[in-house]
Amino acid sequence: IEAEQFKLLCTNLLMNALQYSSSNSVIRVHWKQEGGFAEVTISDEGEGIATEDLPRIFERFFRSDRSRSRKTGGTGLGLAICRAVVDKFGGSIAIESEVMAGTTVVVRLPIAELASAHA
Repeated sequence: IEAEQFKLLCTNLLMNALQYSSSNSVIRVHWKQEGGFAEVTISDEGEGIATEDLPRIFERFFRSDRSRSRKTGGTGLGLAICRAVVDKFGGSIAIESEVMAGTTVVVRLPIAELASAHA
């Protein structure tokens, strides 16, 4: 995985967690190695995502909160980009969320791909 793409992946996920959380909430980042994969988990205590929106969350230009304009809510491309990066390198990305309770994103990437990003 190219270092810039890995950086973009992590930045997009962290920015989402920050953007949708209140200033006094906690964002947790956990990293572990499991088998041939590195797993990154990012959890927030933010506003969450409605269950009916979860199947569409990785679609380009999709915004769960339709009240956000392009100026306040981004372009709706962040998670689509994350999915494309993860897919390109044979990984997986999953999101669990509950409205008003927060969101957890789990990314699994082959370690061999991560090693090539830092070579």
